[in-house]
Amino acid sequence: MQGLSDQAANHYERQNPNGGPGLQLSTLLPILQQQTSQSAQKLEALKEEIIKVESQVVNRTIAELEANALLDIQRRYPTIFNNDELLEEDNSISCSYTPMKLSNVSKPIRPLPMASPLKAVLYRGDPSRCGEPWGLELILGQVLKTIPAPTTSTTSTTTTIAPNNNNNNSNRWTLIKLAAGSTELYKDWSHSYEQEYNTINVWTANLVPRLQLITDRKKNRIHPECATTSTPTNSNDGLYDCRWTAIVWFQGENDTFQYDNAIQYKEHLTTFFADLRQEMFRNKKTVYSSSPDEIPIVVVGIGRWRTNTIEGKLVLRAQQDFCNDDSNNAIFVSTHEDLSHNYHYEAASMLILGDRIAQALSTLFSRNRITSNKTDYSDHKNTMLSLSTKGMVPNSVWDAIQLIEEIQTKLEQEEAKR
Repeated sequence: MQGLSDQAANHYERQNPNGGPGLQLSTLLPILQQQTSQSAQKLEALKEEIIKVESQVVNRTIAELEANALLDIQRRYPTIFNNDELLEEDNSISCSYTPMKLSNVSKPIRPLPMASPLKAVLYRGDPSRCGEPWGLELILGQVLKTIPAPTTSTTSTTTTIAPNNNNNNSNRWTLIKLAAGSTELYKDWSHSYEQEYNTINVWTANLVPRLQLITDRKKNRIHPECATTSTPTNSNDGLYDCRWTAIVWFQGENDTFQYDNAIQYKEHLTTFFADLRQEMFRNKKTVYSSSPDEIPIVVVGIGRWRTNTIEGKLVLRAQQDFCNDDSNNAIFVSTHEDLSHNYHYEAASMLILGDRIAQALSTLFSRNRITSNKTDYSDHKNTMLSLSTKGMVPNSVWDAIQLIEEIQTKLEQEEAKR
């Protein structure tokens, strides 16, 4: 989730380390909460707030696209930006955040943080509520309450579970966020890399232990209400049956700095997801029973700031191609067309991404034909908003990349003959 093509925006962010206009939710909420029938006025006010961080270097187009997207979310969920929805603790939505340092991603995080009720943290310095100060899981969690769903989820930067609750009309979700900035997929996350180089990375140190603990009653650090049985019963001491349900993967930009990483990204991604699904499926840790491939995946695309490079285009195409293969049971969520061009996504982008991921999960859940109880909010008929891969890179770009690869191969062959 890191990026910055706009030096003016970077300067603005550095000058406002504790958050400033456009950077934080607290600067957008007053506008979104305005009770006015003049949507045009609200749109202009949002644009003016967003442009403060996007700066004049990135023209007003992005600000207008983001402002319209926020108002569309509000049209579909009229109360979602109200204080009583965002700022009050909601026991049906829980979250935990496990941050890891790039300098030592193989160091186990102990004790693992326990999930607590999700709510917005409108200031920095409290990572216990999923983010510093908050992230896309804020709106993701709010929208998840409204959609029929199975029971759970994991990620590169977000793992999600949902305790099953047969005695309540609302979905209960827990978002388990495992994050490390500036990581490479193969070196830092992949089990295959550990095997090849006889080392330990995030996979063994933190990811697998997080997955395994979901069915461990005594050592469970997922959620205080998780039980160990595969079927909810009245003898669970009031606990719920917790199982992983889906994967949300948000990574890739750091793989655009080396050609080898970029050209092999799809292969590494495919292997990583296969291993991850298998680990989630073992020992009945998911809601699915037929195959690991049933576990749905949402892949969030890399940001605009790296898609203007050859390596960035390769990674973006790899993410899209993986999701376009129907057998992979995955959906691609675009960020490079209409969200912030900067290194770091500002408040508006985070809110929009949370909704897009939730819509993607809703579609994947419906494909799997698993039903659950619905909750309040408005009837949610609009799905797949901006979730399509309409921003596929033109064929001419791929032709150019292929030509460069052929030239590189010929040069290497000529070098080998010398």
